[in-house]
Amino acid sequence: MPSALSRANLTQLAKLGASVRLAEIKQEEAALNAILNGGPSGAAPMQTAAAERVRRRRRHSKLSAAGRAAIAAAQKKRWAAIRKERSSSRKAG
Repeated sequence: MPSALSRANLTQLAKLGASVRLAEIKQEEAALNAILNGGPSGAAPMQTAAAERVRRRRRHSKLSAAGRAAIAAAQKKRWAAIRKERSSSRKAG
């Protein structure tokens, strides 16, 4: 019959197994980075088009007060037309 392991022995073995697996994962990561980046894991990653787009900030255009007022007036005109249409359709219905 196999001997029972104490809780301390079991914990020690679990830690040992985890550290070995962690070392294996780090080696696999280094190998994958070498394949993907063409160099060791410390090398800079290749720039992709998506990464380049993220890095560039979009410039926001600035509207003048007159421009904002013109847009607001046009929107109010649209809303008034919609309200007028709704009220006329409610009266007819």
